Amino acid sequence: MHSLYQVGGSKSTRVALAVSLGGIAVLLLMRVWFLPGCDVEDNRAAKAAFERAKAYYDKGEYDRAIADYTEAIRLKPDYAQAYCVRGLAYADKGEYDRAIADFTEAIRLKPDYAEAYCVRGIAYRRKREYDRAIADFTEAIRLRPDFGAAYYTRGLAYADKGEYDRAIADFNQAIRLEPDDAAAYYNRGLAYAAKGEYDRAIADFNQAIRLEPDDAAAYSGRGVAYADKGEYDRAIADFTEAIRLSPDFGAAYWCRGLAYQAKGDEAKAKLDFEKARQLGYKPE
Repeated sequence: MHSLYQVGGSKSTRVALAVSLGGIAVLLLMRVWFLPGCDVEDNRAAKAAFERAKAYYDKGEYDRAIADYTEAIRLKPDYAQAYCVRGLAYADKGEYDRAIADFTEAIRLKPDYAEAYCVRGIAYRRKREYDRAIADFTEAIRLRPDFGAAYYTRGLAYADKGEYDRAIADFNQAIRLEPDDAAAYYNRGLAYAAKGEYDRAIADFNQAIRLEPDDAAAYSGRGVAYADKGEYDRAIADFTEAIRLSPDFGAAYWCRGLAYQAKGDEAKAKLDFEKARQLGYKPE
């Protein structure tokens, strides 16, 4: 059976898709986990600064948010939550070392802060320090055994390391705890596909699409699995739907080009490869 990646010469497309959805899902989790109301009642000034920062953070104005979180910390130096959410703002700016420093201080102040361990693990994963990330996710799970997002993010880190069985086990737990988490199904599908278990992968992509019908990455993931099975017409249909949903999805154009090439349609393949390059997609 012809593999899409034998045609294309690389498995970079699958990696790109994993980073795409994984990053989106993690950023969404980061935004909802740690912006509850301020937990400080004995310091009105610190509480006011925290709430101002939250409003700026919600609008994506991270520098202003950081300034007000810093003010909240100045007014209440043991304010663990303020350190944690300031770390999130730094992480959103790509300043992972500063983020890690803030998460570490939050943990020092509140050693049972499972969420702080989890977001520090996310920052380590962004730095590709996967073992440190896994250690933090594991500690978050020890502190809070029902923490579905910690299982999910640890699964991502195991997948980054190529430890797909461990990744699948963690995604299983994440799905058990959060049955409607489309991202967990999607990433478990990627792990199954990496193991060559394409039918299981397709079943997971089907479920991800059922839960999130507008998710272009899930269609592309399923298209890759169909292509790896040699079902190029189904693959092309999925890549085409991914492109319809996300017209700037360069990897989907590239994958569709590979599928056309596998079918012997060099003209359509060339058009898709050119479009992918125009969109800035560069396969490894």
